[in-house]
Amino acid sequence: MRIDKLAMTSREALQTAMSTAADAQAGAVEPIHLLSALLGAGERNISVIIERIGADPAQLAHSTQDAIDRAPKVSGEGQQMGLSNELVRVIEKAEKKATKMGDSFVVTEHLLMALAEDKGEAGRVLRDAGVTKERIEQVYEDLLDAASFYWGGFFLSRTATKGAGTFVAVLGLSRPVTSWPLKVGLVLQI
Repeated sequence: MRIDKLAMTSREALQTAMSTAADAQAGAVEPIHLLSALLGAGERNISVIIERIGADPAQLAHSTQDAIDRAPKVSGEGQQMGLSNELVRVIEKAEKKATKMGDSFVVTEHLLMALAEDKGEAGRVLRDAGVTKERIEQVYEDLLDAASFYWGGFFLSRTATKGAGTFVAVLGLSRPVTSWPLKVGLVLQI
């Protein structure tokens, strides 16, 4: 597992998962804590994927919190909490998925795909809501193929004038960019 391969949003989710596990008095940071962090981060891309699958992000967050609340608690002084073997496997699966998809970094969507394969509580919560790896992958691919989409704080618009694989990213917009030239923007070659 290479932390340097995690995108900033994925690193933030991992840090939040650590805080969630500590607050829950867990013995280790588990995949369910990472799922809670992803659902609570307010990232629109994760919500859009879940909604397009037909699940309710708020209900999923509630089910995730219920699973965390039911988990055994650990108490005592000097507790050292680390990542569970299961969470390390989830992150490694996400890394492999990112590489397979040709991505340099692990984004939160890769983490969600890997969590859907988890054999523990995180995977169960997702499966119970109908959120499977295959459905996440399909929606994610559909979003990538769409004319425009919201991703990681950016609204990306595929532009025919700029060629295949070129997207325009404008931070903070909540609608697609529809005209050239852009006054504010960044062109990404993907």
